Amino acid sequence: MKIAFFLLLSLFAAANALAADLLLSDARVRETLPGQNISAGYFRLTNKGSVDCQLLAVTSSGGARIEMHEHSHHHGHMQMRPVETLPLPAGQELVFEPGGYHLMLMDLPQPLRPAESVLLRLDFGACGALEAAFPVVAVGG
Repeated sequence: MKIAFFLLLSLFAAANALAADLLLSDARVRETLPGQNISAGYFRLTNKGSVDCQLLAVTSSGGARIEMHEHSHHHGHMQMRPVETLPLPAGQELVFEPGGYHLMLMDLPQPLRPAESVLLRLDFGACGALEAAFPVVAVGG
């Protein structure tokens, strides 16, 4: 029993150490438009470590359903499609920005207004997790 406990504690410590190598910056979500219950989220992730990681999911305790999406151009048309996971190799950066990867926050229980924030959890599986307050910015901001 003691061995299993220490093994579990070691795995938890390793995941926290890996998460410490992940840097989240430029985090923000857009305010909701009148009558809408969706928003988009953007940020920059940098893997400063030596271990490849993957962004597996983004969740919120606020009740929103969150999906990772990708914008792409096919045959002259802009398309948006969900993506399940995104790789974040060691020493690399992953950018969520308008016209590229982004978060879709759907089924929001209440409107999002500037000066508020949304607490999001980014799950990297074996690399750990990051929690951050994403400030709400005005559309176009």
